[in-house]
Amino acid sequence: MRERSVLLRGDAGSQNGVLATIRVGPQVRNLAQVKPGDRVVYTVTDAVAAVIAKPGDGAGPAGAAVVASRAAPGERPAASITEGTRVRVRVDSVDLGRNTVTFTDPDGQQRTVRVQDPRMRQFIRTLHQGDMVDVVLIETADLRVLPPA
Repeated sequence: MRERSVLLRGDAGSQNGVLATIRVGPQVRNLAQVKPGDRVVYTVTDAVAAVIAKPGDGAGPAGAAVVASRAAPGERPAASITEGTRVRVRVDSVDLGRNTVTFTDPDGQQRTVRVQDPRMRQFIRTLHQGDMVDVVLIETADLRVLPPA
């Protein structure tokens, strides 16, 4: 059996110079295209979806969806995965001047989000500290292999 692994060297922050061997399964396409000196870029982005809803709007308080993609055969290796989770959160504060809402999620993590949609700005005018609302939390992870700089 051929070993499918890549030796990576970190180049930023606390990972600077750190070596890591990453083993990959057969679902990783085009591994043979990865050459010494190529750069692997891994990005994680967090967001809160534009929809905020009062409990009881007909949708449940929790739910999740995952969307994944990967490079087509012949392209440089790449992958993306996005997970959206609807959760009930507690409103900690609303700043109408800045159009922000600060809330605590079920894991106890406090977040502040800027509300841009005009309809959602109207909605946050109805919120008070301690209200429970449902939001969609989105996390995206992207991985790309680029040629040497």
